[in-house]
Amino acid sequence: MRFDRAGATLTFTDVVLSGEAHPARLSWPLGPQVEVDLVGAMATLSWPGGSAIFGLDPALTWRVHRGDTDPVDGWYSPGFGRKVPAPILVGDGHAGRSSTFVCTLRFAL
Repeated sequence: MRFDRAGATLTFTDVVLSGEAHPARLSWPLGPQVEVDLVGAMATLSWPGGSAIFGLDPALTWRVHRGDTDPVDGWYSPGFGRKVPAPILVGDGHAGRSSTFVCTLRFAL
């Protein structure tokens, strides 16, 4: 992870090293107040008092889950026995013997 204070940007780099190719998945759970507009590999995030653009790695196919039951995905638990829907960004694809996935989160100033 790299933080660029001047650009208000966090860059996440995931490196996969393996003896063979295999399926790959990245997940980004978000808070229950976050609204997500996902177009391809670009997610616009907004919440009370803020917003950001999340550039997701285009090598993966991205989707957003929120309060799903089959499969169970997109939930947040604020306490024991309680759950509320919360978005999670999930990217699926393939990783080769050496693959790098980069996602960049840029906050609006």
